[in-house]
Amino acid sequence: MPKFAPKVLDGTRGPRDTRFEDMRSQSEAAFDATPAVMPKVDGTVYLSAFPGYMVQVTAPADLTDPITGRKTLGRPTKALFVEGRYVNNARDPKLRVHIDGVLQGNSRFGKPGAGADYWLAEDAIRMTRAAAKASALATLRSMPKETVEQFIAELRQGDATDAVMPASPSGIGAQA
Repeated sequence: MPKFAPKVLDGTRGPRDTRFEDMRSQSEAAFDATPAVMPKVDGTVYLSAFPGYMVQVTAPADLTDPITGRKTLGRPTKALFVEGRYVNNARDPKLRVHIDGVLQGNSRFGKPGAGADYWLAEDAIRMTRAAAKASALATLRSMPKETVEQFIAELRQGDATDAVMPASPSGIGAQA
């Protein structure tokens, strides 16, 4: 069965709420799977919650040779996301700028988690880092001052090992 097919129960589709909830959870899982550090690539990287998303960039007309009458079909330029990732690494610099302009000018382009179909990978990484920093600060603020000072002292020792973030006290700063 395809990955994004709606659930089928006894030959009928499931309730609409269930199907939309499944789509939302898959979309959120794609956003949560954004890596903290993207591998170095030559070109602009876009991410999408949909694995096979495609944007048609150009729509060239078919050409007919006036002498022979032979038709040459216009081949459109497409941005095809593979597993939710598209890298604009076109060889021609003008085409690369054009593709970026069309993709970023599209109404479905936006910020991650804001209802957009696709977004820049840089934005997703920046937002992930900001959320991690805010979460760490909220945890530190919810802890007793002595525990925070002890943790900061461990960080300042300059050891090459990773410091483990202490757990926040139960009930304080916990999200409901």
